[in-house]
Amino acid sequence: MPERSDFLEDYLDAVRRQSLRELFCDYRVSMVSCSYFRNHAPWSVNWRICPDGFFLFPTLGTLRVKLETGSVELKPGQFLMLNEGIRHALEVGGESTRLHQLSLHCHVTNRWGHSFLARCHTAIGTLSTRDGLFESLKELTCLKNRDPEAGQQRGESLVKELLALQLRKGLHLARGKQEGDPRIAGVLKKMETEFASCDLSVEELAREIQLTPVQFRKLFQRETHLSPKRFLNRLRMRHATSLLRQTTASVKQIAAECGFASDHYFHLAFRKELGCTPSGYRLNRMSDL
Repeated sequence: MPERSDFLEDYLDAVRRQSLRELFCDYRVSMVSCSYFRNHAPWSVNWRICPDGFFLFPTLGTLRVKLETGSVELKPGQFLMLNEGIRHALEVGGESTRLHQLSLHCHVTNRWGHSFLARCHTAIGTLSTRDGLFESLKELTCLKNRDPEAGQQRGESLVKELLALQLRKGLHLARGKQEGDPRIAGVLKKMETEFASCDLSVEELAREIQLTPVQFRKLFQRETHLSPKRFLNRLRMRHATSLLRQTTASVKQIAAECGFASDHYFHLAFRKELGCTPSGYRLNRMSDL
């Protein structure tokens, strides 16, 4: 007589099961870059803000991370995971003279634009060599830079597996925001696909869901905690930083491709969001992880 299957229904408690469900079903990963750096003391990165989620894995030596709440030193087996908009600085730590590290930038967001990393109660993760993810991260680095499409697919699964591993190790999440108004969900989808259009306006978006501009702004702010203009600028900025990192297109060309009315306005919006100019961002992209 065959043995009865065991479906391990009680293997995960309700909280962990729900956290994993949200990660795998509600969030998507959009890769920006993945690179390996070999640095020597006194290497450092001055205070900055990244426009995307930032993971940093030291593989040799000690990394000192400065945050506005204090500083921490990370060794191989530990890694940094920061939500976008977190001000930080980096330098070689301890007695190290060499520092090797793998840097990964991506967005982990749901359809409302809310970040998974914003829900994490800590910015420090752990990763042992037994997990096998170090080799997978190196694989991702090669794929992302040689075959972007394959890199995106590999990155989606790898980043989610990395975060799932942290959940299994006890990472606690703040409660996620509830599903919002379906009208705004449709607007967000339109903004994500048509962000580069200079004709995209509050008036047009409001008209599509049969609201006045004032009603639309209030509803949008309530659902996303951002104004329509700020949300649209963030979408454009994500694409702009990717182009600044990966192409040699001029700042004027990038401004036009991302939907900014002029390169002057692009400079103003870029500085307001990231604290530097587009040219300054591009200049530091090779040294700033």
